Amino acid sequence: MMAYCCDHCKKVIDSEDIEAIEVKQPYIRALFSDEDFVPAKRNKHNENQNVHYCGECKMDYLTEWLA
Repeated sequence: MMAYCCDHCKKVIDSEDIEAIEVKQPYIRALFSDEDFVPAKRNKHNENQNVHYCGECKMDYLTEWLA
C-alpha cells in the first residue's frame, strides 16, 4: 500500500480527503544558460515527481500562487 504525504505539513493524506490536490513539479534553470529546465526538487523514493497537498494546506498553496 502506498500513502501520499502532504509536502506542506508532512502529514499522511487520507484516502477520503477529497480536497487533496496533486500539482506538477516546478521546473527551473539559470536565466542566462543554455541548459535545459530541471525539476526544482527531486523525489528519490518515487517516480511520481508531483507535489501533493492535503485539503487543509491546499488553500495555503492556492493563495500563495494567486497573490
